[in-house]
Amino acid sequence: MNGWPLSEVIRFVIQSFWKNPIIIIFMLITPLLLLFLSSTILQEEAYEPTIGVEEISERMQASLLQQDVNVEQITTAKALNKLSAGQLDAFFTVENQGGFLMLEGSKPHANYNTNLALNKMYANLMYDDNAFDFLYIHGTSQNNWYDYIGPGLIAFFTFAFTLICSAMLFSRQVQTYEFHLNGTRFITVYFFLFSILSLIQSVLILSYSIYQLDMYFAGSFWGALLTVWLIGLVAVSLGMVVAAFTRTFFQFGFSIFLILLSQFYFSGILPSENVAWMNRVGLFMPVSYSVEGLRDIIIRNEQFIQISTYGLILIIFIAINLRLVGYKLRKQANVAP
Repeated sequence: MNGWPLSEVIRFVIQSFWKNPIIIIFMLITPLLLLFLSSTILQEEAYEPTIGVEEISERMQASLLQQDVNVEQITTAKALNKLSAGQLDAFFTVENQGGFLMLEGSKPHANYNTNLALNKMYANLMYDDNAFDFLYIHGTSQNNWYDYIGPGLIAFFTFAFTLICSAMLFSRQVQTYEFHLNGTRFITVYFFLFSILSLIQSVLILSYSIYQLDMYFAGSFWGALLTVWLIGLVAVSLGMVVAAFTRTFFQFGFSIFLILLSQFYFSGILPSENVAWMNRVGLFMPVSYSVEGLRDIIIRNEQFIQISTYGLILIIFIAINLRLVGYKLRKQANVAP
């Protein structure tokens, strides 16, 4: 090729571009998609907290309604139930000694907007800014954004690196193994052994986040560990699917990228309550169930049995993935049915 004239080299390179249009489209379109998704989340309208109120004046209520918050008349007993269930962001009442505010506490953006609205209300009515006391149902006043996003990052990083490693190793196994065992046995052994690695990884990630990075943790370590391990098992099985169904390096890499991109943006790792269509897409993302389950356990101090529905959904994802892998391998001529 060193002897080729410049025009021939240019023509050869252009032809190679023309023969691989998907790669060019991927390079041009993907950054735009990432920018769109990022701007959709970061530029969404400010979160409007729902505040339950009891025994406050009409002037106070009118002032709150001017602060872009949803106000709900409710009794203290019902408010406690709704706060515990995450159906209410805060509850405010006026007692003899001043105002009293109960915050659900698990969402920093809801806490901030609630406090901001109340401070503006007191300022508008020319009351003392600090004329109300606080009580957090979940978390503390020291909780920050890392404490809220942390469970989501644990779930995503566990999923991401397990998916990549599982797909790479299974791809090599499928290409080199002569399948003296039948396909079902091979899948079972691979999944079981990789599950042990996933469990070790889950222990390391969860322990490091809690004890080294000092992430807020109020729930059961074993419940959180089981939730993290389940999303790891989903990643193991999904990695096997990617390896079994892709034929080229580009297909392999593109599939991994697309999966990780969708899981990060649509699983609620970053707050997106006001973007309804993203929340609907998130119903099909396994990481979203792990994120919600971990937040319920780590921040809201719930037991695993209380989030067992999320665990069951993750198990269904695992079963579907393993079924797909078995179907694909049985179609290969060198795999015994």
